[in-house]
Amino acid sequence: MPDENEGYIKVGVRVRPLDARRGAGSSLKVEPGKASITNGNRPPFFYSHVFEREDNATIFKAIGVPLVSNVLAGYNGTLMAYGQERSS
Repeated sequence: MPDENEGYIKVGVRVRPLDARRGAGSSLKVEPGKASITNGNRPPFFYSHVFEREDNATIFKAIGVPLVSNVLAGYNGTLMAYGQERSS
């Protein structure tokens, strides 16, 4: 059964590290420990999970495994991935 103290909707965000070209002058502040992302002087956005350099397996363990467990227990679940893949 899902933990009722955590709510029903969870949002996890992975922010790709900015390279030198895109990161120059960027005010984006990613804080995985606080599960927040801040852009400039704006208030931070808080999420259930914030990832920065983690690989897909680590992210799946944090988000996918609990989701699959809840689905197998009879609850609805959706995992949506959106974003551009890096080309080699």
